[in-house]
Amino acid sequence: MKVFIVLFACIILGSADDWKPKPKEEAFQIRDECFKLNNVPAPLVEKIKKFEYEDEESVRCHIKCTTEKIGVWNNAKGFDVDRLYDQIVIRDVVATNKDDLKKCIDDKHDDEDDCTWAYRNFKCMLDNKYLTKKD
Repeated sequence: MKVFIVLFACIILGSADDWKPKPKEEAFQIRDECFKLNNVPAPLVEKIKKFEYEDEESVRCHIKCTTEKIGVWNNAKGFDVDRLYDQIVIRDVVATNKDDLKKCIDDKHDDEDDCTWAYRNFKCMLDNKYLTKKD
C-alpha cells in the first residue's frame, strides 16, 4: 500500500505542471482552428488579427477556445496568470507584469457563460493596456 501511495504521489507531482508555452506557430494554428470551430466571420477574424476584439459570441468563444487549447485557461479556475504570462512573452504581445494581469482575473459571475467570463477577463487586460501588441 505504501508503494502505491508513493507511486501515486510521484505521478501527481510529476504531471502537476508539465505545461510549456506553445511556440508561436502552434499558437497561431490553434487560433486558426478556433476561428473555424466558433464560426468567426471573416471581418471579425481580420479584427482579431489586429488585436481588436468585438463583443460578439463567436469572438468571446474564440478567446476561450484558443486560451483553453493553449493551456492558459480552464473552465473551473479561469486564467492561469503564470501560464498566460509565460505564453505571452514568446509571442508578438507585450504584458506589463503578472500583478497587472491578476487585476483582471476574477471569478465567473452567476449569470455568465464560460465564453463571456474568458472574454471579460481578457478584454480587461486589453482595455487597461496590460496586454498590447508589439509594433
